[in-house]
Amino acid sequence: MAYGRRYRKKGRRNFRRTFRRSAKRRGYRKKDYTPTIKLEWYGSVNLGGSVTQSDIKFTDSTNSYTNRIPYGFCFDTNGTWGRYKDLYSMYKITGVATEFSFTRDPSDLDALWNPSPVIGVAHFPTDVAATTAPTPLTVKQMDQYQTIVPNNTSIKRNYQRFPNNYLANRPSYVGIGTWNNNADVSSQVGLVAILVLNGALPQTTAQTTFAYVKLSLYVKFGGKRI
Repeated sequence: MAYGRRYRKKGRRNFRRTFRRSAKRRGYRKKDYTPTIKLEWYGSVNLGGSVTQSDIKFTDSTNSYTNRIPYGFCFDTNGTWGRYKDLYSMYKITGVATEFSFTRDPSDLDALWNPSPVIGVAHFPTDVAATTAPTPLTVKQMDQYQTIVPNNTSIKRNYQRFPNNYLANRPSYVGIGTWNNNADVSSQVGLVAILVLNGALPQTTAQTTFAYVKLSLYVKFGGKRI
């Protein structure tokens, strides 16, 4: 009788029971769980406060920039980033998304702007807000830029995926699609530019909110701290 097989007779039929043995793989360890989370920043979109420029500003309770939003705004120590940064030692940006919507009716935009503004959205992963001032021309030159017209009252969304090693680290900044130390987050490159493309001019000097924007970073963590 072959090893591992047993036969028993019941009536006129033979039944065969088979046993299998599997050797335990030595040195095998289950990989550490590395979560991918979404870091979000919400801001209001306001008139630039000047009748001679078509700039728009993005503000929250602590941050403010004109025409661009740094990716670094998403790394809020009081938000999702703060809950994970002490559990892991490294992070990697795998994608970015924007959400834009007018909060005013088209008739209100006609009164606030002349003509009504056409908004352009584009990502500049290699730039930093401290040194980059995007223009309508540079936005239109980006391959994946998005146009938002004033009579469109729906929410406009845009997503861009970053493959591994999309942007290597530089001497003063950390890259995208690369593993970066959590301590270097203040040196993160990348921004999204959102500005008026058609030369529309504000018709009021008062700061007035006319839209909202949400910036989301998809971040993967690694180097779990035990």
